[in-house]
This record gives sequence, structure tokens and C-alpha cells, in this order.
Amino acid sequence: MKKLKTTHLLSSIAFAALLGGAAASAQAQAATEVVQPLEGVQVTAAEISEVLGMRGMADSQEIRSKVAMELAVRKLVRDAAQAEGYANRPDVQQKTREAATEILVDTYLSEKSRPAEVSDAQARQEYDAIVQAMAPQDTLLRLIAVRSSEKNDAVAAMFKRGAKFEDVAAQHSDLSTKANGGLMPWLNLKDPVTEAGAYGIPGEVVKVALALPKGQQSKSATVVDGVSYYVKVEDKRKANVAPFEKIKDDLKQRMEEQSQQQKVREVVAKLIQQKKAAPQK
Repeated sequence: MKKLKTTHLLSSIAFAALLGGAAASAQAQAATEVVQPLEGVQVTAAEISEVLGMRGMADSQEIRSKVAMELAVRKLVRDAAQAEGYANRPDVQQKTREAATEILVDTYLSEKSRPAEVSDAQARQEYDAIVQAMAPQDTLLRLIAVRSSEKNDAVAAMFKRGAKFEDVAAQHSDLSTKANGGLMPWLNLKDPVTEAGAYGIPGEVVKVALALPKGQQSKSATVVDGVSYYVKVEDKRKANVAPFEKIKDDLKQRMEEQSQQQKVREVVAKLIQQKKAAPQK
């Protein structure tokens, strides 16, 4: 049975109740300290502001009314659950402990691994390194991958009959791009090619793609780990490099995320080392 997204569900229920007029008493909530969206259920302005801040939502009377109703509905459900003893159930207590542990771990690691802000100069240096490492050309290709010999035989037979690459891909490819005739997005494929390949494409297949001229396709399958690949190069163009100013903010965010991930690994490694070095009790 699919698990319900209770937060979204409660938001929908609260919104429906709001539209139905149940939140008439929330009209002046921005000017009062305590509001009562539902009879007998109070919500403070501080609680509403906290939700707005956590979700990064704009602060308006309409949004505050919706949040107030959502909080009121949550409190109503919480009180009903507590009244029926749900808080004493072992499964609920286990989930509560797990949630508390997750919050504790996330907060600890977030604070211990907070990355330094990336400067424009640092971002520019990373940008220049990425551009320098790019291939001079982008390649637009179609790709077919089949995992069974039966499918591979069917693909070979269709090509022998002169079928179009996109039609064969749409009928037999095991890739998600089959619906688009095997068409991939523009890719910047580097040469020399590593064994790992690029963009999830095995290195041997990338080599075939780079060797093919525009408009040509591979004559036979390239088999990697039991999977048969066929490639067609639709087009080639000069590498498309986005201007630094356009991607600067995204690049900074990525660099900060990478820095934080590295710091998390260092924090965990240090804790493990300290644990190993500590005298056994």
C-alpha cells in the first residue's frame, strides 16, 4: 500500500476547510498574537512565522491564514492520536526515537561541516578549469542498448532491412530514451576516453561515437558487460560554453555542497579514528 504524504494531505484538508469558511476567525491573525482557525484550537503568530521561515514562504495575510489552518488541523489530529493512546504504541515510539536521532545527526553534521562561502574569484577559477577540460566539440547522438541476444538479433535484422535508427530504438532499446528514438541530449565527449566512459555511456561506446562522422551509425554492436550498444551521430557542433555570469551562482552552490560533503567525510572519519583510539571499557 502506498504511503500517504501526510504533510501534503493535511495542507489540502486545511485549505479546503479554509475555503469553506472555517477560518473566519483568522482574518486578523497578522495583528494578533493568538488566532483560532478552528473552534477550540489556538495557533500563535510565532508558530506561523516559524513555518513561513522554515519553508521560505512569502509573508502575506492569505498565506498566514492557510498556514494557521494547516497548523490547527495538525494539532487537532495530534490531540486525537494522543487521546487514543497512539503515543504509547511501540511502533510510534520507535519512529519517534528514529526521527530524534536523525534530527540530532543532521544538525551535528550540518554545523560541523558548514562550508566557507565561495568567492567570485574561486568560482571563476573552477569555471576556467572546467572550460579548459572540455572537448572542443559537442555531439548529438542516438543510442540503442539491448540486454538480450534475442533483442540484439531483432535489432540487427531491422537494420539489415534498412529500418531507421530511431524506429529501431523506439521498438527495441532498453534505455529510457527509446520513446524519443534513442536521442540523447548534446554531450561533450572527451578524447582520450576513459574506461568508465561519460554520461553513463561505457568508454568503448564513447570511442565509437567519437570516431563516427555526422549522420553515420555503427555497423555492428559494441558489447560491454553483456549489453549490446548501437550508436548514431546526428550532429556535431562547437562546444557550447555557458557564460560565467549566467552559471556563477549555481557553480558556487555546487562548490559549497562539494566542500560540505568533503567536510562531512572528514568529521565522520575523525570520529571513527577517535573511537578506535579510545581505551576499551
